[in-house]
Amino acid sequence: MHFVKNNILIVLAYFGSIPIFLPFLNSEQEKIVFLVIHFATLINLFLLQYGLLNYVIKPMLYDNSTTSDKTKIVLFIVIKFSIILGAIIWGVHLIGNRIIIPIINYVLLIFLVSITTYIKRKEKL
Repeated sequence: MHFVKNNILIVLAYFGSIPIFLPFLNSEQEKIVFLVIHFATLINLFLLQYGLLNYVIKPMLYDNSTTSDKTKIVLFIVIKFSIILGAIIWGVHLIGNRIIIPIINYVLLIFLVSITTYIKRKEKL
């Protein structure tokens, strides 16, 4: 039951904001931009988790290293920034000022994922 509860929290955190914001979008084009920015945000968050785990945490735990590969970390930051910035610029190009709705979703998604991570970490302790 614990496994099911955690997975439901993860699904709600990643995809729970979609039904909240879709009624505010008028055209199909706005919905497509919204979903593209939403999935760019998810890719951004997964890259953050992957980069932290493989380039910061694992080297410090298993290699007894106090430093990590700064080149790979900088590359990950540039890739993450490029993905989000590219999706937002593309969205502004297509829907103009209505880009605020996907941006609010972006902030809400980060907030929900943070809460889910906090709850999962608290349950492990």
